[in-house]
This record gives sequence, C-alpha cells and structure tokens, in this order.
Amino acid sequence: MARSLERARESVGNRAMSFDIEIVCAPHESDQRLVAYTTEPDPPTAHVLRILASWNAAHRR
Repeated sequence: MARSLERARESVGNRAMSFDIEIVCAPHESDQRLVAYTTEPDPPTAHVLRILASWNAAHRR
C-alpha cells in the first residue's frame, strides 16, 4: 500500500484554512485511491468548516 502525505492551504472568502491530505493507493488497484482531508482542531479552520457545513444543511432542508 502506497501512501502520500501533503499539506494544503486554501481560502474561503478572507479566511484561511489548512488541511493535511493523505492519499492511500492499494497495491493491486493502482487506479483506485482513498483521499482523506484532515485538519487540526484550530479555531480558524474549524470556524470556516462550521460555516460551510451550515450552508449544506440549509440546502438539504
């Protein structure tokens, strides 16, 4: 199983967000990948994620 770790910084409006990205590839299925985005529970990123989640929740009602 191959793994790749990366770090990304993105902005939503004027708020910065940072994520760790882990990509895992199965040894016999090279065209299939599992991508996991994680973040530290720091206030700026956590705050923006709560805002984005509320937009999605409002859309589903």
